[in-house]
Amino acid sequence: ERYVCPLFLLYDYSYAPPGMTPTEAVAWAAADGIVAMDERLLHPAPHGSRAAWCASRVDRTAQRLTELPAESRTILINHWPLRADLVRLFRIPRYAPWCGTKLGPDNITVQILSIPADESRGDPEATAPVELSGVGIEAIESRRLQRKRTRSAAFVIGIALAVLAIYFAAQHFSAAANTTAATTTSSASAKSAKSAIEVEAPADQFEIEEKAPRRGIPR
Repeated sequence: ERYVCPLFLLYDYSYAPPGMTPTEAVAWAAADGIVAMDERLLHPAPHGSRAAWCASRVDRTAQRLTELPAESRTILINHWPLRADLVRLFRIPRYAPWCGTKLGPDNITVQILSIPADESRGDPEATAPVELSGVGIEAIESRRLQRKRTRSAAFVIGIALAVLAIYFAAQHFSAAANTTAATTTSSASAKSAKSAIEVEAPADQFEIEEKAPRRGIPR
């Protein structure tokens, strides 16, 4: 038999560099400008701290898993990676303290391990499909994260189309302005030529009349 086991093991800052207390881990991340929203919004009550809450969740989960039949196969689903070496935060490496706990995998024997990507920060590289000692570990995106990716792609495509539209509109108006300027110049040239002809015409006529013989009445 196979059992699907949703987990909520939380984190206890143990994915920070070795030897750091939770307070030191938070300060270490803050030194690089990284502070999780959980520090303000996720209250651990009735537990004394989030690390204590995490330890309680791991103990409770381990107890329930040991109650399963000995030959059963389990699929564990956790919001956070169950191993520190599966956390791959290339852009924000100091976010690691909020990514899980080292208590879980060593205390739990599983055959199949499924870990959703951490959508709290929208980082698709938080986990990656691997296999450890015959245990398959893969990242599964939630529909919410998939929709977020779709919206992001649509936003980028929309921006690109808007830029292209602006570019072609500018080209169109520039061409129209050049055509209008050329037409205006041609019209001005034609009017200048016409004015010159009108001005010269009376002078030519006067000169012809001067050269023509005058017929007068004899006195």
